[in-house]
Amino acid sequence: MISFWEKKLHFTPKSYNIILSRLFVNGKEVVPGDESGILEQSICHTPEISLKANQSMFSIEYATSTSSLPTEMKFSIAWRVSQTNGTILTGSKR
Repeated sequence: MISFWEKKLHFTPKSYNIILSRLFVNGKEVVPGDESGILEQSICHTPEISLKANQSMFSIEYATSTSSLPTEMKFSIAWRVSQTNGTILTGSKR
């Protein structure tokens, strides 16, 4: 018989990639070269996006290279909202 204490087991975290796959602005999918002018290339190759005042809602779909449960995954995002008179909001989420 083998016994062990579950809390004494050590697991090595596995690395994974997060791949941005789709961008939606105001409920419509944005693709490179469309009339919105937001993306010049795929969202996964875009380091930042700029939105106009009337493009106030956005969502980003993503995929990962792991099958871990979402509660086990950790990543962070950062944002900056600015106007012509300077930055009015910055933040990040882990």
